[in-house]
Amino acid sequence: MQIVCRNAEDVETLKLRASKEINAKQRDRYRAVKLALDGHSTQEIMRMLGICTVEDYVQLVIRGCGMLKV
Repeated sequence: MQIVCRNAEDVETLKLRASKEINAKQRDRYRAVKLALDGHSTQEIMRMLGICTVEDYVQLVIRGCGMLKV
């Protein structure tokens, strides 16, 4: 993922917002942007934040409910 920071102060603002955010989803969004700014790939960011794809979530539900995959 390639993003560019327009202003060095934006990175500090991002860190501050992430550290004060109580909503976990929003905090992870801030963290994802920071990781992208640091040059990490989408796959690396997903791994670091424990983000799954929709298919992964579906598989978790299927296994949790005892359903069979067809």
